[in-house]
This record gives sequence, structure tokens and C-alpha cells, in this order.
Amino acid sequence: MFGNAFQSHAADASTSNLEGIPMNLKLSGLFVGLLLWTAATFAGEIEFSTKTIEEQPVLSMRFTVAPTAISQKLGSVLPRIFMYAQQNGIEMAGQPFSRYHGMDGGKLEMEAGIPVKEKAKGEGDIVAGALPAGRVVTGTHLGPYEKLGASHEAMKAWAADKQETANGAPWECYITDPMTEPDSSKWKTELFLPVAAQE
Repeated sequence: MFGNAFQSHAADASTSNLEGIPMNLKLSGLFVGLLLWTAATFAGEIEFSTKTIEEQPVLSMRFTVAPTAISQKLGSVLPRIFMYAQQNGIEMAGQPFSRYHGMDGGKLEMEAGIPVKEKAKGEGDIVAGALPAGRVVTGTHLGPYEKLGASHEAMKAWAADKQETANGAPWECYITDPMTEPDSSKWKTELFLPVAAQE
């Protein structure tokens, strides 16, 4: 399904997502303006908003990977999880995702998986978990995966401008299946950044 398509998921689509996450996004107006201008220049126009989401059960794998090897890793991890779900009668509840948990010695600490309709049992390095409930900043990236880094930066800048405070690791959901839509300019990826609850 998605495996081969991730060969185009370039390193800059991931490493820039992690700088300053989590951090206090209440930045000065001048710096926020610069962030917004720079991010918009590279990411194009994305309409961001905040909303509250429910917890989403998932099956996923966590791993540490060099930025240059993300595409290859996703191309092997996601098919394994799809196959495990199918073999065990576990029903999917949406499109695959990747989450960026941090960095360790120049390598990314990542999670990749699929949402499922109800809590399921994992096996080995395929584990049952959940994407968190709560408030998020969200928007839809339209275009190739190698531009995702700029879109994540635009999302962080928008959050800063709205005085939102990051509250967890960001993730992205791959809405378009590149195996059925070869035109990368039409690929949709939903972005999510958890933010603190409103007082």
C-alpha cells in the first residue's frame, strides 16, 4: 500500500519537526512574524486551526533511525503492521501515521503505525497504544513528502502566533495513498501538534 511510496519521504520532512518540541511557544511578536513568513514561503498556504480530539487506539512500532533512512524504515515498518492487523482480524480506523518523539545522538526517535477501531493486542515489537486525546493544532499539507518539514514549521509558527503552548510530540497522517495517486502535488497529509488545555 504505502510502503514503496515512502522512498520519497526526505530527511528534512522529519528533522525540522523536532526543534523546540516540546517548548513554550509564547515567543516575541517580531520572531513569530519571521517564523510565519519563512514557514509560509516554503510550505505554501495552509489553514491551521485548533480542535479537541478523542484518544485513538493504534498499533505501532517505535524505533530510532538516521534521518537519511526514514523512508526505508517506514517502507518496512508499515507493511509489517498492516499484515499483522490483517492476520489477526484487527480492523483499521484510518490512514497510517508517523510521530516524532525526539532525537538521540543525531538519530530520530520515531513511532509509526495505524489507527484501529478498538484497543488491540500487540506482539513483539508491534505494540498497542494510542494517539492522545486533547487539544491540537492541525492543518492539511498538500504536496510531496519532502516538503513536510516546512509545513511542520509553519504549524509551530502559527501556534506561537496564537500563544499556544506545545504539549507533546507532533504527528502526521498520510491521507492519500501514493500507490493510487501518483501525482505527488495532490498528496494530502494531516498534521497534528498537541497543545496545552485552555485555562
